[in-house]
Amino acid sequence: MGSKDEMARMRNLAEVTNIMKLYLEALRKGDPDVVNHLFHPEAQLQGVYEGKVDSFPIQRLWDEIRQMGPQPEAVDTMQVLSVDVHVNYGRFVIQFADESGEGFMDAFTLAHGKEGGWVVMHKLYQRLSGA
Repeated sequence: MGSKDEMARMRNLAEVTNIMKLYLEALRKGDPDVVNHLFHPEAQLQGVYEGKVDSFPIQRLWDEIRQMGPQPEAVDTMQVLSVDVHVNYGRFVIQFADESGEGFMDAFTLAHGKEGGWVVMHKLYQRLSGA
């Protein structure tokens, strides 16, 4: 891999990491407007909670963030499990506990379009037993 390719990869990695930080800031403030412009309007929220597989439009996430309000405790427990970039595909995975101590893992999939920016296409969440 040439140095130009490596520089592009590092720039893309920094951009995806910044989106992750903005998502965490949205949780901390209880304000989805901090980050929702970086999600595709038809992005999906999917996951398993209490043994049930669910799928929702991303608007449900924004509604839940507003309803929960500021979540500084959840952000303080956050662990970044991975951040990956490969050409036009990006992904980050985080783990955290909410105010009740219930643990979750969230995985976000991003795409880099020709219009010049990264956009989140999908969020997958999983409740962690025993967390």
